[in-house]
Amino acid sequence: MKKYFCLANTAEGFVNLTSENIKETTKIYSIKSNIKASIDALVRKVGEFYEKLDIDVEYIVSPIDLGLYSGVIIRKAGIAAIDIALYSDGKTVVLDKCTAGDEENSKINSLLLKMHEEYKKAKQIHDDWEKIYIQNMDMKRLDKFSAETIDFLLNDKKADKKAKSVKRFFGASAPGGSVNYINLLTKGIKNRYFIKGRPGTGKPTFLKKLAKEAESRGFDTEIYCCSFDPKSLDMVIVRELDFCVFDSTAPHELFPMNENDYILDFYEESGLNGVDEKYLKELEIISNKYSNAIKSGVEYLAQAVKIHTIRERILSSAIDYAKIDEISKMICVD
Repeated sequence: MKKYFCLANTAEGFVNLTSENIKETTKIYSIKSNIKASIDALVRKVGEFYEKLDIDVEYIVSPIDLGLYSGVIIRKAGIAAIDIALYSDGKTVVLDKCTAGDEENSKINSLLLKMHEEYKKAKQIHDDWEKIYIQNMDMKRLDKFSAETIDFLLNDKKADKKAKSVKRFFGASAPGGSVNYINLLTKGIKNRYFIKGRPGTGKPTFLKKLAKEAESRGFDTEIYCCSFDPKSLDMVIVRELDFCVFDSTAPHELFPMNENDYILDFYEESGLNGVDEKYLKELEIISNKYSNAIKSGVEYLAQAVKIHTIRERILSSAIDYAKIDEISKMICVD
């Protein structure tokens, strides 16, 4: 079982990768309901049906309510059932006739747009943060380290097929702090590589090169974009070679805990020893500005989540469980 996000609230606004993730499914259902808990109930019923058959299930998590699912994908059966707000081109299935909640939806979207604006400001500050490190890096040393690491990971291996790649998000912002599913997504993968480094030390560039090279050699690749800056990458998984590499810095900082967990130290390999001390005051000012912008964005998110939660509590009495059972059976046997 996998969990991830297809929609993210980013510095670039709403970024929706749902189509990217269902492009190979043959039976796609767009679920229509103003009650997100109703959509979640249907998604869970479909997912649980296939889980009991020991078939892999992928759940798409709601970026506004991390306790709810917005969709489910069963690749072996070629099935995808998705909230119509994420994907509207499938066969529409209507769960209820509830028309309430439109005013609240408008308020939520307005608050999320304000969140995006604050994240955009944070991204501009982050760019200034990166410049300090970029100007002091040993680029030749870093490029050499990156190339050698890619060669080591792929080890001259090739697959005699056309590779498939897919983009999604492993995490999302939440009022109580960032949430991610790195450990769940990498469960069962033998070798995990934790990238450590400062802003601007080439972590996303390395991941892009790794993904491109793995794909060119015929290996299927899962690419996880940054939910703050979707043009940047945070993780690459190549299951056929039993490895994953991910940016293990805040806000998704993890540390090795398994025998085959390793650290890739991009700070050291960038030749930046002493830079933090040299630019201590400048970095502290930038870091505080960045944190404040992020905090401001998350405050708008918290307001949106509060409205969503109250709306769901009010509308929950209108959930048509009989209709959910009926449609879930149709999806699972259709």
